[in-house]
Amino acid sequence: MSERNHYRTYRELCESIRTSLDPQGYPPQATRHSLLSIYESVLDMRTSYLKRTKVAHQGIGQENIQTISCVALEEADQNICPCRPPTGCTWLKTTKSIPKSIFPPYVTNTNAAFKADYVEWSQFKTKTHSRSRRENSRYYTLLDTGEGPFIYLYNDQLLESLSLTGLWEDPNHAAYYTSCKKETDRQAFLRCNPLDTPLYMDRDIVDIVFKMTYDFFSRTGNPAELDIKGDSMLNYGQIQNPTV
Repeated sequence: MSERNHYRTYRELCESIRTSLDPQGYPPQATRHSLLSIYESVLDMRTSYLKRTKVAHQGIGQENIQTISCVALEEADQNICPCRPPTGCTWLKTTKSIPKSIFPPYVTNTNAAFKADYVEWSQFKTKTHSRSRRENSRYYTLLDTGEGPFIYLYNDQLLESLSLTGLWEDPNHAAYYTSCKKETDRQAFLRCNPLDTPLYMDRDIVDIVFKMTYDFFSRTGNPAELDIKGDSMLNYGQIQNPTV
C-alpha cells in the first residue's frame, strides 16, 4: 500500500504534491505553486483518468461516487421541451443547475419508487415515443443553458425532488450542493474551503492522479500561479483566496 493512500482531503494531497515538486523536499517560497493551482490540476487529472477508465470498461470503485440526496424539481416551460409530454404527464426540471458530472448521474426518488434512465436531449423525443418503450419506463435528459446543466424529465407522478448518484467533476460542488433544504454548517464550510473536501478517490486512483499531476507540473517547468508570499494565496492580479 502506498503511503499516499492515507490522504483524507485535497489539501493533504496537494500539499504533498507541492512538496514533492522540489528536489530538496520543500520548495522555496519564491517559486511555490499555489495549492489552488495544484488542486485544479488534480481535479482535471481525476476527471481525465475516470473518463478513460469508463471507456475502457474498467471498474470504478464506490470511493469515487457521491450522492446528492435531494434535488428540488419544478414545472418547466413546455416550449423548450424536445417533445410535448403525453396527456396527464408533467414536464419538470431541476430548480437549480446541478454540478457537472463525468457521466450522466443515476436518478432516483426512493419515496416514490421512481428511477429514470438518461437520454441525450436530441434523442429524447425518439426514445420516449418509441414503440419498444415499456409502459413503466422513465427517462431524463440534460440541458446546459449556460448556467450549468439542468435535469429535465416528464412523468405521471407528482415528483417534488430527485436523488442523484454519480461521478462529479468537482467533488466539492457536489458536497455542498443543496436545493431542497437549508445549507448545513458542514456544507457552508466546504463551500468556503474546497481544499478540505474529502478526496472521493480510491487508493489506486490517488496514486495515479498524484503522478499525473506531478508529471504535469514537472513538464511545465514554471508554476502557472505563484504563491510568492508563501501564504497559500494567489499573489497575482490582485486575486486572493484566504481559504486556501
